[in-house]
This record gives sequence, structure tokens and C-alpha cells, in this order.
Amino acid sequence: RQAADEINRTAAALANAQQLVSSGRRISKPSDDPAGASAAVTDHGVLGTLDAYTKTTDTAPSRLTVVDTTLSDIVNKLEAAQTAAMSARGSNASQSQRDAAAINLQGIADALVSDLNAQFHGAYLFSGTLATTAPYTVAAGVVSIYQGNTATMSVDLGQGHPLTVAFDGSSIAKGADTTDVFTVLADLITAIQTGDP
Repeated sequence: RQAADEINRTAAALANAQQLVSSGRRISKPSDDPAGASAAVTDHGVLGTLDAYTKTTDTAPSRLTVVDTTLSDIVNKLEAAQTAAMSARGSNASQSQRDAAAINLQGIADALVSDLNAQFHGAYLFSGTLATTAPYTVAAGVVSIYQGNTATMSVDLGQGHPLTVAFDGSSIAKGADTTDVFTVLADLITAIQTGDP
């Protein structure tokens, strides 16, 4: 009888060890180890948080690369606008030169709208927290007022480490000025076309 009991205990221990190896889990149900089950729940929560931080860390550099490239392009376009305006300035510029400069400036304005409407995975980067709203639209050649909001959006790269990933486009296109860059360019185009120095 004792030998049979020992064989049964050994068989049960073997079955338990096989189940542990095949499942990879020491605890199958909370009653197996209540303290261990509680610790496992806490650890799963921590792992979920770390996974979220990892995913954020993986996508944030790509998103910020798009932002950086876009802002650099905006600076280049503003410098090109200055050059175009200077080429049409003065009494020596002919009407055809002024018209060419005006067309160039209109192209630059359109390209700036496109830049400020940049997206990353379908989310607008310069609409503040309104990620599904285009910051600027164009109707009949006129650029709308800013359609986003002034809030910025951040993601956590870790506890206490936020990173801004969506920006207020109006602070780029207008800043503290009373008119945005699109109004300035439209006024500049009119001045060039009419020969107003």
C-alpha cells in the first residue's frame, strides 16, 4: 500500500512537472500559489507599461524625423520666397519678371500649405491635438485660417519623460505676429504684380 501511494505521489509530481514544462507556467490557477498569482498580476501590469513605452520609443524617432524634415523644408521655402521677392524689386524689373516672381511665390505658398499639412501614419503633425483635422485648407487659391488647436500632444517615453510629437501649426505659420505667413505672401504677390516697392 505504501509503495502504491508513493508511486501515485511520484506520478502526480511527474504530471505536474510535465504540465509546468509544457505550459511554461508555474501557476495554472490562483490557488496553486496565491502570493505568486498576485505578484504575477502586478508583473503583467508592469510588462504592459514597458511594452507601451517600447512601442512609443520605436515610433517617436520616425515621427520626429518627419517633423524635423518638414521644418527644415519650411525654412528653405521662406528663404526662396525672400529671393523671389528681391528678384522682382526695383524699377529695373520688367512686368514679366514680376509676374514670374509672383507665380514662384504662389508655388511657395502652396508648398508651405502642403508642409504644414504633413502627416505621420494618417495623423496631422501640426494640428495640435486635432490629429484628424488638416491645419490649413485652400479654396479658390485662398488659404484658410488655422483649423487645428494650440495644444500640443506628448507621449511618454518613460515615467516622467514626455516627448512632444504633435505641434501647434499656427505658432509656426504666425507666431506672435498679427498675420500669418500666407497672408504676408499673398500681400507680397499683390505688391510684386502691381510694382509696389
